[in-house]
Order: sequence, then structure tokens, then C-alpha cells
Amino acid sequence: MHQRFLQITLSTVLIGISLIVVSCMGIASIQQANRKSYNTQLQTSMNEYWLEMRNRMGTNREALQIMAEYMQGKSSEEFRDFAMDLQDARQDNSFLRLGYDTRTGMQSRVRADGTLEENIPMEALEPEVQQLINYALQGKKSASQVYYDEGMQQQLVMYAAPVQAANGSVTGVVAASKDLSAFQKILTRPSVSQSKLDVVWVDQSGRIIAASESTPLAPRGTDNFLSQAGVDEQVAQSALQQMENNEAFHFTIQLEGKEQTVYMQPFGMNG
Repeated sequence: MHQRFLQITLSTVLIGISLIVVSCMGIASIQQANRKSYNTQLQTSMNEYWLEMRNRMGTNREALQIMAEYMQGKSSEEFRDFAMDLQDARQDNSFLRLGYDTRTGMQSRVRADGTLEENIPMEALEPEVQQLINYALQGKKSASQVYYDEGMQQQLVMYAAPVQAANGSVTGVVAASKDLSAFQKILTRPSVSQSKLDVVWVDQSGRIIAASESTPLAPRGTDNFLSQAGVDEQVAQSALQQMENNEAFHFTIQLEGKEQTVYMQPFGMNG
């Protein structure tokens, strides 16, 4: 009788343990599914921001390419007249400045308000602009890294497209500057799914270019995203390496007293 009682008791305990194990496995499975679903939703929302910013840049580059094709066989003086007419005609002009460059420097540059600047030597231009122009003189169209323009006193991104002769040689470069307001609007508004994410745009060194409104990811006084207190030094070094390699990745940081996951997606354009 005593042995029978022990067998029943042991069987009951084993069934109980099995149920607990099965329950724990079920909970873990649900948690994993929820985590996977959340990660998928977050990645989808992040891709919306990425795609919209890429499209915005693509539109600006296409507009500049049309200007470069117009300039085939024309002189820098003809560009100056064309740019001034264009700036006068477009009060909602998307470019703050239009310029025509050669290997010696900026031949003509016209601001949105009609101000004309001429014969600016290459060495007087910002390093990011010099790099972009030299790249375009090799026959490639691209966008600069975001840089601070002393004359305009704001952060800009510049686009450049080569002007080619009939034989294919590059005779000059059409360049145009754009402020970051359009990109700032993209970062601030909710995604199509109405998810409001904390989004930060950084360069390959981690320097913050722009961010969504009041995001804790870019606390006041922080110039570099990876230098803030919540980012571990080893994590920061790993992130720098992955950004240099243009890799998508994620990592955790301490943010407002909690561990948070940060997802990073390479922009894929000049750092």
C-alpha cells in the first residue's frame, strides 16, 4: 500500500513537472514569436524612413542630371545666365545654390535669392565639396557628405553631376546644395503603419546629422551618437567597424535606465 502511494505521488509530481516544462516552453515560444513579430515590424518601419530618404536624394540627383545634360556644349557664362533665370522663376526652389565647376574651382554659383558668386578657387571650397567635385570630374554623379557651410551658416548636402562633351570627356560639373529640412521632416513624422520611432541619422563616425523630435537617442549636448554614456565602448568600436563596412546590424544600449535595442541600417551613399 505504501509503495502504491509512492508511485501515485511520484507520477503526480512528474506530470506536474511535465506540465510546468510544457507551459514554460509554450511561454518561451510565444515570447519568441512576439519578439520576432516586433523586430519585423520595426525593420519594416525603419525601411520606410530609409526608402523615403533615398527617394528624396534620388529626386534631387535626377534634377541635377537634367541640368548637366542641358549644359552639354555650353560655357560657364551660359550656365550663370541659366541658373539666375532658374532661381528667379522658382520661388519654391528646392536648391539653395546652383554652381558650375571645373578643375580650377567654382566658375559661377547662384544662391536662391539671386546672389551671384564667381571664380571661387578649389582650395577655398569646403573639403566635402572638393571631394565631391573631384569625384564628378571623373565622370561620376554623387552626393557629398553632410557639411557645415560657413557662408550659408547651416548644414548642407551637395549633389554633383558631370557635364560631358560629345566625345564623352568631362568638361565641367553642375553642383547644387540642399539644406536638411526635407530630411528632418521625414525623420519626425510617423511611418505608414503609424509607428512613431526614435530615429537618428548619423555619418560613419557616429556624428549626429539629424534626428526625430525630442528623441532620447540624441540627448542635448551629444554630438556623436556612439559617445553617449549608455553606449559601451566595445559596442561603439564594433558599431564603427560595421558602419565602415556598410552592414545592417543591431546592439543594445542603456537608455533612460532601461536596456534598449538599437537597429542600424546603412544609407549606402558616401558614408
